[in-house]
Amino acid sequence: MRNKITKIKILFCIIISLSSCISKNTEITTPPTKGIFEEDSVMNLTLKINLNKLLTDIGEDRKWHKGSLIWNEKSIQIEVKTRGNFRRNPENCNFPPLFLAFDSLSRIGTPFEKYDKIRLVSHCQKDSATYEQIGLEEYNIYKTYSLFTDKSVITRLCKITYQDTENKEPTSTKIAFFVEGTDYSAKRLGVKLVEQTDTIQYLESNSFLTTQLAVFQFMVGNADWSISNKHNLSILEMPNQDYVAIPFDFDFAGIIDAPYAGTDPNLGTESVTERVYRGYCQSDAELLLVLEKFKEKEKEVKQVWQNLPFQEPQRKAKSLKYIDGFYTIIQNKDSIDYYFLKNCR
Repeated sequence: MRNKITKIKILFCIIISLSSCISKNTEITTPPTKGIFEEDSVMNLTLKINLNKLLTDIGEDRKWHKGSLIWNEKSIQIEVKTRGNFRRNPENCNFPPLFLAFDSLSRIGTPFEKYDKIRLVSHCQKDSATYEQIGLEEYNIYKTYSLFTDKSVITRLCKITYQDTENKEPTSTKIAFFVEGTDYSAKRLGVKLVEQTDTIQYLESNSFLTTQLAVFQFMVGNADWSISNKHNLSILEMPNQDYVAIPFDFDFAGIIDAPYAGTDPNLGTESVTERVYRGYCQSDAELLLVLEKFKEKEKEVKQVWQNLPFQEPQRKAKSLKYIDGFYTIIQNKDSIDYYFLKNCR
C-alpha cells in the first residue's frame, strides 16, 4: 500500500513539474515596439491640439503648445511648436512644419521612446492636395538619397488626422513625414556633429561623398544648398577626421517644382526644373567613378519613385521622366563634359 501511495506521489510531482515547464515555455511575450525609423510602413496618427493657437504662433518668440498624439490607441502627451524659416512665413504656408516634444513617461513603449523631440514636415497649405504631394515627394528625395549612403537623414511617412481641441478648425487627415534630426543622425552613426558656427572648407570634406552629394542634388534638380555656408545641410566629423555633409530640406528641388520655389539669380536659371551642377571640380576619374555608382543604382532609384504611395499618377509620370532626363545626361560624354566638367566650381 505504501509503495502504491509513493508511486502516486511521484507521478503527481512529475505532472506538476511538467505543467509548470509547459506553462513557462508557452508564456506569450510581447515583442518590443520598433523605433519610428526602424520600419518603413506608413504610420497612422491623430494629433489633438488647439490648432488656431499653434498655427498662429509663428514669431521668433513662439511657445510650446500642449497636446496629445494618438498612436495605436495610446495617447502620448506632447508639446508642439511651429518651426522652419521659409515655410513658417504665412505668405508661403498656412500650416508650417512642426516640432514635437514627447513626455518622457507616456512615450515609453511607443515608436517615439528614444526621442525627446522630433521634426514633422506637414502639408504647408490646409486646402491644397498639390501641397500634400510636395511633402510626399520631398520625403521620397530623402529616401532616394539613403540608397547611396548611410550618411543621410532618415524619415518615416505618416498620415495624420488633425483634431482641433477647440472645434474651431475642421478635422482633416493629411500626408506628412517625420525627419530624423542631424544630431540623432550623428549619434546613430557614432560620429560628431560639427557646430553650425564652425567653418569647414570644401577641401577638408570627403571628396567622393561630397561629389556624390553634388551629383545627387543635380539629379533631383536642387540648387538650394551650400557646404561653405552650411545651408540646408549639416557637417559630420568622421573618426578619420574626414568631414561629410548630410543634406536636408529638398522642397526647392526641380523634381518637385513647388509653386513657391524660386531660382537663385546668381545661377542664371529661369526655372527650378533647370539642372545646375553646384559641385566643385574634381579629376575626371573621380567624377566618372561617382557617375558609375549612379548608373548602378538606376533601377533602385526608379523603383523608389515608381513605388511611392499616394502619389498622383500624373506627378509620378513627371517624376520618372525627370529622373530619366538625368540618366540620359550621364550616359552621354558630351553632356558630362558640359554639365559636370565645364560648369563645376
